[in-house]
Formats: sequence, structure tokens, C-alpha cells
Amino acid sequence: MDHILPTSQASPGRWRLEVRDRKGSLLGRSEGPMRSYVANFLRMLRAQIRNASVTATDQTGVARTWTAGQTSFAGIRGAVGTFRQGIIIGTSPRAVVGTDFKMGSPWLHGGTTANRFTYNQGTWVQQTLTTGTTSFRYQRVFTNNTAAPQTVNEIGIGVESKAGENMLIIRDVVTPTVVNPLTSLTVTYDLYTVA
Repeated sequence: MDHILPTSQASPGRWRLEVRDRKGSLLGRSEGPMRSYVANFLRMLRAQIRNASVTATDQTGVARTWTAGQTSFAGIRGAVGTFRQGIIIGTSPRAVVGTDFKMGSPWLHGGTTANRFTYNQGTWVQQTLTTGTTSFRYQRVFTNNTAAPQTVNEIGIGVESKAGENMLIIRDVVTPTVVNPLTSLTVTYDLYTVA
């Protein structure tokens, strides 16, 4: 199965990419449906619901045993400089498969070092509870402080266990987005349920 949620069904969310200059002016925008919960998301959910142990592969390729008490979504925040937690960006245009456990080719955090982005703090922007719909918005800003343009082809979300293991739970291939030197990329995920 290529996607946990088949593409013929309604999307559980949307993603949006916005490129801005140093003054905050919008230079470009793209968006699309979020369709790609990967198997680790369901494994973690199963551990919580059944209060059982599950095996999931972390972002380094190591199989880990997770229990309900070990699964923590606290690491989804994505602190400054963390490139395995929170929203993650990468260069790979490889199609998503349900067994993905890491980004195809993640951009690393590194300030002005070539082939890297500055990973800023992720933020929960808003949560909305209305009749029949629950939604929340999560954003993270990435800055290209290098001397070369860099292209983003994939985005995702990683979480951290209480033991410090990092698991990828969402991965999407997006419209190729070029981020020129000294500009920023804001990645937004809007996740929701509809009754």
C-alpha cells in the first residue's frame, strides 16, 4: 500500500509552502493535500490504544520496541536546530510509500554551511474546535543562509520518544520549491478530522 489513506478518500489535512524575502514579502506559494501518514503513525497509535508494545523503525533505520508509555508527541515541537523532530524538509522527489521511516534526503541544520538550512522553532499556530470539525495548524520556518539556491521536494513530521528515538510519522512529496540565498521557507501543516 503506497499511502495509509488512499488518495481516493478525503485528505486528513493540507500542506502549504511559502517563500519570503528578508523583509517578509511573499515571493512564492504552493499547497496541496496531505495524504501521507506512514506506518509508524499507526504503530504509535496502536501502542496507545491497545497499551501494547509495537516495533517501529526509527529515522536511523534501527527497529525499536515502543510501548504506550514510551510514545511521546512532546518531541513534535521541533526545537531550533533539530532536523529529525517537528516539521522536516528534504530534497528527494521519490514517491511516498507507507513503509517510509525517514525522509528520502533530508536537509540538515547548519547555518551558513553549504547544502543546509537553518531550522527554526516549530510553532502550534492555532487549534479550532467547531461542530463536526477539529483542526490544528503547525508551522516551521527554515532559512537559507547559504550562498546558493536550494530546492525542497519533500516535507514531513517527526516525533521523539521519551527515550530520545526519532520516528517519522508523516511524509509528503511537494511541488519543487526553490529557496534562494537569504530567503526563508515557511512550511504549514493543517491537520483535521471531519465528522
